[in-house]
This record gives sequence, structure tokens and C-alpha cells, in this order.
Amino acid sequence: MLYGLKYGYQKSVEWLVSFFTAFFQSACFQQPIKVFAIAMILTYIFKKPVEIEGLKVDIKLRDAVLFEEDKNDETLPQHIVPDPASKELLHKIMSKLQMEGIIEERLREIILYFLFVTIVIFVIHGHRNVRTSFYCGNAIEDIFIRKSWKKDRLSFPDITSVPKFWDYMRVKALPGLDDIQNGDKTVETHGDDFFLVGPYRLRQLRVKQNTCPTPEYIRKAFSLMVECSDKYWLGNEDTKHYNQTWNQTNTVAPLTADHWTYQTAWQLRTIPYVGTQTTYSGGGYIKEIIPSTMSQQTMDKLMTDGWIDGRTSAIFLEFTLYNPNVNMFSVVMFLFEFSANRGIFPFFQIFTTKLYHYGNSTEIAAAVCEVLFVLFTVIFTYYEGKKFKRMGYRYYFTYFWNLIEFVVICLCYSVIGLFFQRMVTITWIMDKYKQSNQQEFVSFYSAVWWDFIQLYIMAFLVFLIIIKFLKILSFNQNMQLLSITLNYAKESLCNFSVLIFVLIFAFGHFALLVFGSVSPNYKGVPSCILTLFNFAIGVSDFYGLQRAHRILGPIFFFLFIFAVIFIYLTVFMSIVNFAITKTKEEKGKKKNELEVVNYLLTRLANILPVELAARMKMKHEN
Repeated sequence: MLYGLKYGYQKSVEWLVSFFTAFFQSACFQQPIKVFAIAMILTYIFKKPVEIEGLKVDIKLRDAVLFEEDKNDETLPQHIVPDPASKELLHKIMSKLQMEGIIEERLREIILYFLFVTIVIFVIHGHRNVRTSFYCGNAIEDIFIRKSWKKDRLSFPDITSVPKFWDYMRVKALPGLDDIQNGDKTVETHGDDFFLVGPYRLRQLRVKQNTCPTPEYIRKAFSLMVECSDKYWLGNEDTKHYNQTWNQTNTVAPLTADHWTYQTAWQLRTIPYVGTQTTYSGGGYIKEIIPSTMSQQTMDKLMTDGWIDGRTSAIFLEFTLYNPNVNMFSVVMFLFEFSANRGIFPFFQIFTTKLYHYGNSTEIAAAVCEVLFVLFTVIFTYYEGKKFKRMGYRYYFTYFWNLIEFVVICLCYSVIGLFFQRMVTITWIMDKYKQSNQQEFVSFYSAVWWDFIQLYIMAFLVFLIIIKFLKILSFNQNMQLLSITLNYAKESLCNFSVLIFVLIFAFGHFALLVFGSVSPNYKGVPSCILTLFNFAIGVSDFYGLQRAHRILGPIFFFLFIFAVIFIYLTVFMSIVNFAITKTKEEKGKKKNELEVVNYLLTRLANILPVELAARMKMKHEN
């Protein structure tokens, strides 16, 4: 009443009208429909036959018998006992009832599995916005990777030497980070949407001295007195402590670590990183930089002190950005890999994801689906455990779809475990960041790493559970066509695959030895195999082979195309066509046992009017 006096007569009347309208609409229409729909679904899924003294009574058969008795009672005297049904009729009735039971069980399995697939997909997409992640990463690339303005004389791919590295850091990297941290917000830039989470850091990895594989007699023959080092790997990483120069070592680590002191991966709380040349450890020589007016001077001092020299193998530029508009963190890793001739191979990765969930209604609904996901996982584990106990491990793992189900359950439990691991890691990192008071670099890479591992496993899980629909929908012969065809052709295809592998392996090694030192497409065995597979699907590199060798290149190209396209692919298509022909012949001989569509039409015909049911049946037959 007080609120009504406050708002006035007109608003009070409008509020009452809207209130009663919503109430009667919900009470008289929406809620009854929801209750009826839920009751129908639950009744259909969980209904059970009547059990009397441990025996199952088939309601349909009982009703049919009672109907016949009533009809006989009307036409025959009471003292005449009708003849019992024939064995053939009873057998047909029993077979039909058994088939209907199988069909109903299959339909329940389809409905439950469809709910499970829906829940898994909603869990994935409820916490991840792929499009937004792409746009965030694209904006970061505009700042640090691509040439944003005509005045930019250097982009990230242009870094091929040490002078260009220092030039990039002074001209593009540091101004971009300073713009994000202290930029002029009156001028709109890409960096306005991001905040720098703490300082950024440079991490250097080095190799030990005099580890090059040059033979001793070569050194003596050419009087090689200079020091040299082998390429980086985890076994020859330099872990010594130095004193303001790479020429003076410290036997004991100083109390305060600087950029001349080696710090282990355990001290930095980082994990190894896989680059384009090799795998790098999580340790190194660290220089943390807080964005300020002194950033340029700090970078100049590193250059004049010779922080990068001949034994530098890799430089990491690491920082974390946060976009409050979309609640996303971006962990940025810029890697500069040094070759033996002091060339640089730049490589970058931007990991954009949500570390904080359950911020809106959609994510809360996704949390509910996560609980349902755990429940479904336990239910499927129970049923598969019963099947495993009934079949035994020898027969259980011989069935292909049982293997798929076993892998799906393992992936489900992996996702649950990774969820808690990810949550613990994020909590620990955020606590450490709060304790640092934004004055120390805190690596978010481990949190993002666990997050993306969970994403990859869930993607593989979604792939398998969607593939399993092929098994669930196998009640229809058209859906069985693919599996039956592969079953007929599997032996021939396996033998044929061995021949294909031998052929491509032979051509690949020839290309590696002849063209590997000239063309980047043949620099290694994996790249050779990938290039040859591209040849097989029509993506050719004829001119690249011709540039690599004017004579052997075209000959190699035409021989491979002739052997693979005109011979092996023709044989492959012949095998598949033969299997399809055999499958169609078997399909014509075999009757479809699970006529699910006919069963559903029959059930609908018992509910719908006679004319509409007859029209639906005629349309299905046509």
C-alpha cells in the first residue's frame, strides 16, 4: 500500500494488471503445460510392466486376450470353451512384443543419450565464446604482430637478427605495452580494451660453453680457436650464475636474483614450452620490467651490457592481458629462437580464455549442466560396469562400440579431474598475484595450460559421443550402410593401406634427401609426408619442385602423381565400390528388424483420428 501511494494511482493500476496477468498466465497455461509435458516424458522413460508375484504380466497381451474373451462371450454360449491359440500365432505375438520392447528400449537410449550430448555441448559452449576469443587475439595481434600504421617499419615476422630484435622491442613491443598500461584513453586504440596484469618479463635460455659437435681434427686442421656451442636441448642448458657479465661466474646464487642469475622452473612456477625448433625448459635468466618511463632505458641497458650473446638460444617475452568487457584473460608468449648462425625465428602464441566462470545466467545454467554431467557419468559407468561383468573382459573389448564407450567414460572422468585441477591452479595463481601487489610477474601460463588441456579433452569427448550416434541410430538399414560397407572392405583396405604407406614413405625419403636442403616443404620427414598427402588431394607444388631441381623435380612430381592418383586411388575406389555393391545386395535380402518408424506411426495411429492416421500411413508407404 505504501509503495502504491508512492508510485501513484496510474502506476499502481498498471502494476496490478501486469501482476494478475502474469499470475493467471503462469497458473492456467504455462505451469500445467510444463507439468503435463514432464509427466509424459518421465512416464515414457521410466514406465515398468506390472509385476505380480515375481512374474511380468504383459499388459498388451492381457488386454488382447480379454478383448477376445469379451467378443466370444457375446457370440457364443457360456459353456463353450474357445480353442487355444495356435503356436504360430503365439510365437508371432511373442516376437512382436519382444521387438516392441527392444524398440522402446532403443528409443529411451536415444532420448537419454541426446540429453547427455546436449548437456556436454552446453557445458563446453556455456563457458567459452570462441568468436570473442578470436577477436581478442586478433586485437592483440594488431598491437604487437602486424603493422598497424604506415609509420611502423617493423612487424613481428620481420625479426630475423639480433639488431632487429632490439629494434622491435624499442619501437613496437614496449610502446604497445606502455599504451595498454598508461595509454591516453582520449585517443581510441586497440589497447584501450585491455589491462596489463602485473609486469612483463624477458626470459633467456642459454647453452653451455664449448658443446659444439665439431671434430677435434677439424679444429686442428683449420686452427679453430673460437668457442662454439651446440644447439639447445634440455641436456646442455646453461644453469650457472653470473656476475653482471657472461664472462664472470658466481659459485653461489646471490640473495637477490637478477637477470644474470639462473632460476629454475620450480622457482618460477612455470612448465616447459614446445617451440618450433625444440622444447625449452621453464627456467632461465629473468628480467622483469614494470611499464613506466624507464622501460626504454632498461631495454637499452640490456643491449649495451651484452645480455644477448653467442650462447643465447631463446628469448621469451611473456605477459598477461585482461579484457574486462568480455571477462577474458590473454596469456601472450613471444618466442625468439636463435639458430647456430645467429638468425632468429620468431614464433608467438596467444591463449585467450575465461578463468572466472559463473558470472551470468548462461554460465550458471552451464554449472547446473556440469552437475548433470557428473550424474550422467556415474549412471553410464554403472550400466557399462554391469555389461562388462556380464560379458567378461575378453568379449567386452572385442566389440568396437564397447571400446568407444570405455574411452568416453575415461574422458568424462578426466574432464572432472581436470576441472578441479584447473580450479586449484587458478586460485593459487590469483592468490600469488594479490600477494605480489602487482610488482612481480606472475605467470598465468600454467592455468591456461590446464584450461586448454581440459578443452582439448572435451573436444575429443564431444567428437566420440556424436560419433556414437551412428551406433544408436543403427536400427535403420540406411544408417547401417556405412558400417557394413567398411566391414566388408576392412581387410582389403588394411592391406591396401600398407602399400600406400610404403609408397609414400619411399617418395618422402627421396624428396627429403634431394629437395630437403633447398625447399622448406621437404626439410623433415613429417613435412615431406604432409606435402605428399597434399599432392594426393590435389594441392600440388610443381613449381617449388622445379625451383629445387630443374630435372629431378618435374620427374619426381609426374611419377608420384601417376603412381598415387592414377593407380592407387583407382584401386581404392574399386575396393569401396565392390563393398558398396555387396552391402546393397545384402540389404535387399535382409529385412529390417527394428522398424522404428513403422512402430511410431502405429502408436500415433492409435491416438490420432482414423482419417489422419490413414493419410500418414499412405504417405510413409509412398
